[in-house]
Amino acid sequence: MNQSAKTQQAQRVERWRGKLNASGLPVFSRTIRDIRNVSSSSRSSARDLSDVIGHDASMAARVIQIANSPLFNLQNRDIDTISSAVVLVGFDAVRELAISVSVIEEMLKGTQHARVGQHMAQAFHAAAQARAFARVCGHKCEEVFVAALLKQVGDMAFWSRAEQEAEAIETLVADGMDLVQAELQVLGFELSELGRVLAADWNLGDLVEQVLDGRHDDLPMVQHVQFGHQVATLLRAHDLESDALADVVGQLAKHLNMKATDVKSLISNNLDGADQIAKQFGLSQSLMLADKALRQQGDAGSVKSSEAGSSPQRADYDAQALLRALTDLAEDLEGGASRDELMQRIVDGLHQAVGFSHVYFALFTPDRTKLVVKYSAGVDAAAAHTWPPHDPQSVPVFVSALTDFKAQMFTDVVRQDAWHFGGSGAVVAVKLAQKPVGMLYAENVVGQSVSAEQFTGFRQFGQQIALVLSQAV
Repeated sequence: MNQSAKTQQAQRVERWRGKLNASGLPVFSRTIRDIRNVSSSSRSSARDLSDVIGHDASMAARVIQIANSPLFNLQNRDIDTISSAVVLVGFDAVRELAISVSVIEEMLKGTQHARVGQHMAQAFHAAAQARAFARVCGHKCEEVFVAALLKQVGDMAFWSRAEQEAEAIETLVADGMDLVQAELQVLGFELSELGRVLAADWNLGDLVEQVLDGRHDDLPMVQHVQFGHQVATLLRAHDLESDALADVVGQLAKHLNMKATDVKSLISNNLDGADQIAKQFGLSQSLMLADKALRQQGDAGSVKSSEAGSSPQRADYDAQALLRALTDLAEDLEGGASRDELMQRIVDGLHQAVGFSHVYFALFTPDRTKLVVKYSAGVDAAAAHTWPPHDPQSVPVFVSALTDFKAQMFTDVVRQDAWHFGGSGAVVAVKLAQKPVGMLYAENVVGQSVSAEQFTGFRQFGQQIALVLSQAV
């Protein structure tokens, strides 16, 4: 390519860069700016990062879910706050996951072209594979995961915002033209070029830029990412018995210093994790790809089924509804919604998305000796609000909650008054300025235990109450 052609290509990339920046796509939200400020300061602590992410309910919920996934929570520790995620997963990992969550969510807000889902499907699968390769070599797993996830950031950004150009490319591809050639004909550049400038613009990390630069392919961490995408590409094409897959497995065996059969087992074991992590990022498209065929190859080792290996979900628990509710809550809080509106959103979210049968938030009286129901869901609101005040010291689960102000589960309480239906539930005391101000209480009907997913949702909503009470008008 001569200098004139390079200049024209750079100008076309620059126009698209400006178009995407003007569309509101770049992740320059207040939370992301604060995260970057925290990261750039040598004086910042894990608490500083936790506080910044904790103020964005949707981001916090996503990061906690991801941190609890098998890919990141290898010791199966209970991660229920951003603080515990920072401690157990790592400061850098949580920071990068938070930024990645924002990038992916912005892409999903676009036109939802089919190719957005296709690129994301490959990205999540590649990320799961690359992370596993990095772990074998003792490298920074989370950094590799994020780099593989965002390797196609240019493609995803374009397809999430493009309209006429996207249709023109699809028409050429439908007529038999290679996708990259179609990009060149319509746009005058490959979308990977756009990815390079966006990665620098949006400060997606050194490794992402190295992967996209194309001049660092000899670096082991870059190679993890490249191998992850090669594997994902072949499996998406169901190319399980080809010479191409055998060649990649052979190269990986040398790269990881493993036997080829062990490499195939490693690849197969990552399929479940890829599917789970994609769902936790909010992608509904299944990433199981060629999972069944891989399992039938016989030499892939012992592989657990996603259905057999996963814990059963409650029918009334809706993870996507939970995340939408937390997102709406954060947006309404930032938009200046009233305290009553926000508090009702919290109890409604616990009832409708998390699946608790009855939910209450009660405020302490000025002398802090009684609790008066202020907000409720799943019961007749008028009746709930006319019930007599409760002495917190007379209810064992309240006494326990007031001891350490941490969310607690209880099982099959004996009905003592209007708040107790004989089911299992969760409770947390809420404090403001180091004083108890109220009690959040949720329970299921008799015979229904509280699932781990429900309890996590309860804690996530509970963490927002003090913020609502302190900031909302």
